[in-house]
Amino acid sequence: MHEIEARQRLTSDDLLAIQAQTGKRYELIEGKLIEMAPTGLLHGSIEFRIALLLGQYVAQRALGHVLVGEVGFYTRGDAHTVRGADIAFIRAEKIPEQGLPEGFSSIAPDLVVEVVSPHDRGAEIVAKVAEWLAFGVEAVWIVYPS
Repeated sequence: MHEIEARQRLTSDDLLAIQAQTGKRYELIEGKLIEMAPTGLLHGSIEFRIALLLGQYVAQRALGHVLVGEVGFYTRGDAHTVRGADIAFIRAEKIPEQGLPEGFSSIAPDLVVEVVSPHDRGAEIVAKVAEWLAFGVEAVWIVYPS
């Protein structure tokens, strides 16, 4: 166990440091690390196709930004919870003048797309959707590969 992991409640800075040290992906929920398993080929293919189509639509109309790859958001307004979205869309008017910020964001996406993996459980999916909506996300798409 890393020194940093031994503390009770980790922060987003700890999350970044641990990910850099281990090369693994995590979410941070109320200060606790949750390791994210790599996705499978079908999951990746579906995620790509949705992001490609959504990205083309958004780019052609200059609507904002489509983000992929478990982009981190401070869903509870503090540094102790960082959730990753498979795909997120943020309208242009929500983006600061200087552009997309580096690192995690407190900007609520307008749309989050989650592609369900075989290891995802129903209760976890429901909780994650509720958290996205409470954060201010207007719509959450849950995509079941089968």
